[in-house]
Amino acid sequence: MTGQAARVREDGSVSLLLITLIALVVAVVWVGAAATSVYLQHRHIVSLADSVADGVAAGYDRPAYYATGAGDTLALTDASVRRRAADVVAQLPDSVLAHVPDTHIVDVGLDGASRVRVRVTARAHILFVPEFLSEHRVGIPIEASSTAEIGVAR
Repeated sequence: MTGQAARVREDGSVSLLLITLIALVVAVVWVGAAATSVYLQHRHIVSLADSVADGVAAGYDRPAYYATGAGDTLALTDASVRRRAADVVAQLPDSVLAHVPDTHIVDVGLDGASRVRVRVTARAHILFVPEFLSEHRVGIPIEASSTAEIGVAR
């Protein structure tokens, strides 16, 4: 009788082990998918920062400026660079800024005489987290910065 009682107590232990292993595999897949999603969103805002910095830098045509006889140096200010960045962002498709929630270009300015600096922040949406939690600022803050040299061709 003791042999049958021992077998009865062991029934279901394999099921419990299988359920635990399945839960563990699902958790590992979920964490991997969420981390990949956050990484891709970060790469997206890096691309956005690069696009804005490049668009601002490409907007200044040094040869044309020098051809007008305006002077030996290209007169750049933080304000003129910010205005140019606003123009570049206005020309971007809405889908670019909507791809990552809460995307903001927080800083545009000059690094030195001819280097444009752009800093973008966003809040990465975590995969499989319900949208109603996004209202409560659930997400990972991400940031990217980029610089671009204004062309020096003469």
